[in-house]
Amino acid sequence: MPNGSHVAFYKDALYADHQVARHLTGAFRITFDDGRFTMHVQLTAAQTSIPAFLEPGILRAIPARVHPDALVLWTYETFPFGMTLDYERKFSYYVAATPDGGTKPPDPPPRGDAL
Repeated sequence: MPNGSHVAFYKDALYADHQVARHLTGAFRITFDDGRFTMHVQLTAAQTSIPAFLEPGILRAIPARVHPDALVLWTYETFPFGMTLDYERKFSYYVAATPDGGTKPPDPPPRGDAL
């Protein structure tokens, strides 16, 4: 990846704390856009709000030298990189950008207590 890290750092961070992991599907996507590194994470279908401890819990588990510039938590339905696994192909955690910036997702929903 452009920052010299490996997707395993980020995948492991989702499962490092079981209190955090139970709110996540495990699906995430890493994007690099204009030198900015963003990690997008999908919440479980049962999540109707974002507990305050999720973002710091995920970030705490990622080594400081490879921290994302931003962490975006998406509801199950709004995750812009595919909602489910079909067991016929692996989920793509990182896709290199195309010259037209083809990996940029839509803007995240506004943050608030309820999603």
